[in-house]
Amino acid sequence: MTPKQKRLYLLGMFIIFMVVIPVLVLYSSGYRLNSKFRLVKTGGIYFHNDQSGVSALLNGKVKKTAGLLEKNLLIRNLRPATYYSRIEKENYRVWEKNITVNEQMVEVCYPLLIPANLNPEPVTKYLKIKPAAKGKKPKFELNEEYTEVMDLFRVYGKPVKGMLQVWENRDVKKLKLGRDRRLWKKVFLFREGNSIYVRWTGSDEERPYFIPSKGKRLVYAPDKKIISFGFFPERNDSMLVLLEDGMLYAVEIDTRFDIQNTYRIAKNCSRFAVSDELLYYFSAGTLYRIEFGLKKKCSWTIQHPPATFHYNLADCPLPDCPVFFLYNARASVNAAGTGTACLLPYIKGAIPVSARATISSPRLSL
Repeated sequence: MTPKQKRLYLLGMFIIFMVVIPVLVLYSSGYRLNSKFRLVKTGGIYFHNDQSGVSALLNGKVKKTAGLLEKNLLIRNLRPATYYSRIEKENYRVWEKNITVNEQMVEVCYPLLIPANLNPEPVTKYLKIKPAAKGKKPKFELNEEYTEVMDLFRVYGKPVKGMLQVWENRDVKKLKLGRDRRLWKKVFLFREGNSIYVRWTGSDEERPYFIPSKGKRLVYAPDKKIISFGFFPERNDSMLVLLEDGMLYAVEIDTRFDIQNTYRIAKNCSRFAVSDELLYYFSAGTLYRIEFGLKKKCSWTIQHPPATFHYNLADCPLPDCPVFFLYNARASVNAAGTGTACLLPYIKGAIPVSARATISSPRLSL
């Protein structure tokens, strides 16, 4: 190589170094070229999620999928623009938004995932008891769950003392809670005419992203008359709304980003009530129950009730029910020899499958 070629080579390397290094520094600092070839700072989108197998799509492309341990979805380094965003999971309804990303800002969203098939279960007033001997007529006993739900309907929406830890707080009293004025986790929903509004009652520093401003904010104004409304089970960012045509909808409170997701939950509904993760509603005179939590139900029958027996959780009859979930089990059995258990699923191997639950009849809660 001649001296002249060496000088040209070194000059070329210097030019590449001076061009590439600043580009790498800018890229690592979050800068990108926009459609007008201008350098802009990037932003991001954070999807608050508590389920595995959930995928986040931006403009039709999968950007991230929730795993077993890390379920929240953070998508970084997005150029400032509006992204058609979808949250998808197999056998669940799609959640979607047109999310606008700004420079050096992360937009936080709370997707409401509703199963495609809700499988409402009827709750009968009486339970049929098998006869002790052949030829005898079966007996019926009052269903305790039905009785408890009827009590729930009588008080649902009424401000009962003791329901709120801050009941004696003057600010809470001023809200005049009732059927058309509901409060949960400092999110205040209230109706004026045929419109539902939301207002944050806590400090501005604690205000959640789905309530982007102070004061009252319109969240839902349907064409049909609102019969009743309340918070969605275990969530303060979504609500249930019953309309005059008997349709019960799940509606997210978040009205940002153009699309407000609304899902039909039940039809021919006359009234509803919520208890923890459970939704109860009447349709055509029948009481139904839908469970929106992570708990799964197992059922069993014993041969000679009443008796104390051992139930091996590994023998669960449900094909999709994990066998490793003794933690936080609730179980009961009646004199008819039937019972149900609500169990929280946990990671395989966390508890040996040989773990057993001891249940005594006629009734005992673990």
